[in-house]
Amino acid sequence: MKRLLNTVKIQLQTMWRAAPVATALLILCLIAGGVFATRTISEAVYWSNPDHHNQPLAGWMTPRYVAHSWRIPRPDMMEIMQSAVPGLDLENGPRSLNDIAAKHDLALNELLQRIDTGLSIYQSEHPAGEAGQ
Repeated sequence: MKRLLNTVKIQLQTMWRAAPVATALLILCLIAGGVFATRTISEAVYWSNPDHHNQPLAGWMTPRYVAHSWRIPRPDMMEIMQSAVPGLDLENGPRSLNDIAAKHDLALNELLQRIDTGLSIYQSEHPAGEAGQ
């Protein structure tokens, strides 16, 4: 392992002397790729766990989280949210259901019930095999 690290170090030094800008860009691209790969893998592992599917609604959840948990495409989840809270603007950042209820002067339980009704209707119209992301 020590020999491998030494070889990599020598190669990087050689590359840096020959083309410092290209080497810096390569390193930045490798770091960015690592970040995106880590995020993708962690989300895949998280959402593949059946405990995270169809979770009971809670105030800390965002509409995006609910859509992932219930495996509902984003446009359909936006429709459910719009029917639950007319005039809701979902484009200005992720907000929790608590925040949405407070902003629209709704009791959290009322908002959760409206969303739950929308989810039930969606699932009855889209059996498990048809829904998908």
